[in-house]
Amino acid sequence: MHNHLDFQNYTKMEYGHLIIPSPDEKYQKLPDIYDRLCAVIYFASNIDSKSNRSIMSDKAHSEAMVRAALCEWVAIEDYISIACPEYKGAWFNEYVHSNPILHMLKLLRNFNVHIDSSRLEKELIRVMLPFDKDNQYDLEKAYISNVSVDSLEKLHGARKYISHLPKMVDIFNEQQREWGISGLIIKCTLDNTVNLDVLL
Repeated sequence: MHNHLDFQNYTKMEYGHLIIPSPDEKYQKLPDIYDRLCAVIYFASNIDSKSNRSIMSDKAHSEAMVRAALCEWVAIEDYISIACPEYKGAWFNEYVHSNPILHMLKLLRNFNVHIDSSRLEKELIRVMLPFDKDNQYDLEKAYISNVSVDSLEKLHGARKYISHLPKMVDIFNEQQREWGISGLIIKCTLDNTVNLDVLL
């Protein structure tokens, strides 16, 4: 059982990005990891975009971007565990890290790979720009609509969270509705880079 989860201190979407952000340049000293960080951000930032190929519908494109972003996010830890085994768990260790949102990202990655695709719905969110605080604007963002206890319980790994899963789902849904699933994945990625400092 994962009883170390902290339901007070977790990733909170207090703001989002209209311009795609980049990881801190210092992580370019870890080129393979830096490229993976950028890949997560790239895929996440394209969740809300339309397909530019006739072979793929907008819906399929957005769902594919979710899968790609989640898989790259988890793959950062997989890469570290092989390339730098002495730092295994630096990016994410489910037995150490207490942020329940990060645990949800890994569960959702496994759900998308082994069970089903994340279904997306779009809604308008009201945003205010830091240089134009007198006005508010509507922005359409996608969120995962099928994040539920019932869906995640199909995963073998969900058994470790069984007593916490309802609360994990609640806070995840709350935060992804603030700035869309794209914004939440990007913020989790940027915030979590501090754990890579031990590799520098």
